[in-house]
Amino acid sequence: MEFDALTQGVAPGGLVSSSEIKVLICYILKSVKEPVPATKLCELLNYEGIANAFEVSDNIESLLQNNHIICVNSADESYTTTDSGSDQTRSELTARTMSFTDQ
Repeated sequence: MEFDALTQGVAPGGLVSSSEIKVLICYILKSVKEPVPATKLCELLNYEGIANAFEVSDNIESLLQNNHIICVNSADESYTTTDSGSDQTRSELTARTMSFTDQ
């Protein structure tokens, strides 16, 4: 796993890779089943030291550019996952689960 994310404010065991952050963002958006503002995602993941807030914000933008999430309310920048984002999340979680169980 590549550690390519900022770690400032991230607790031990937190997310230090952009791909992990992206998977978690998509997982949250898919699980909540209603649009979530970007500020709430940043607060949620930064509050307990899960991920750096700047990295969350950057990865939201990357997911948006790659059509894995869409902005459904520009006033509060609320996002939801697309079918592509849901599929990608499912694939990543399956791969990570298999990798973990193989160890």
